[in-house]
Amino acid sequence: MPSEEREVIRIIAYVIGGMLISIAMIYDIRQYRVPNPLIFSGLILGLVWQIFSHGIWGVKVWVVSAMIVWMILFPFVLLRMFGAGDVKLFMVIGCFFGVRFTIQCSIIALFVGAIVSIFKMCKHRILLDRLRFLASYLGIVFLGKKMIKYRTDFLSENKENVIPFVFPTWIAFLVSVVYRILFEQDLLLF
Repeated sequence: MPSEEREVIRIIAYVIGGMLISIAMIYDIRQYRVPNPLIFSGLILGLVWQIFSHGIWGVKVWVVSAMIVWMILFPFVLLRMFGAGDVKLFMVIGCFFGVRFTIQCSIIALFVGAIVSIFKMCKHRILLDRLRFLASYLGIVFLGKKMIKYRTDFLSENKENVIPFVFPTWIAFLVSVVYRILFEQDLLLF
């Protein structure tokens, strides 16, 4: 396949992935959740995409990408640092673009989420309290060698301190795609 056609096909994948993440972001901002039918649609589209791109080997690429992303990120769900919908959305990204691209997106999303969190905590004047809590949590986990869930305020009525994480994911996806298009490689984050 000529390189021009390959580039057009790659851009189509970026558009489809970007549309799925954009829809997920709208749901996450409005309802604080990513709907499972959207995730399921993304997984099916990712499978179709991989079969189109790699033939029958695309099924293997799809399964391995989804499973590796799930195994790497699911512990964050158990610790309540990510929502399950966020990790499932990263699985969709993995099904389209592979594990390396997805881990890159998750690292960038964590940095973007941290910046958004700092601004939000400053706005609500809770930065020092949250930093003390984070230091205490990290002390228990690393020094005490105990795995405990990270407390979130999500279940309370006050959701103004909660960050819909698909927004940082959307920004990370855009940064990763633009970098990949401009420099024809992924960022070397790991």
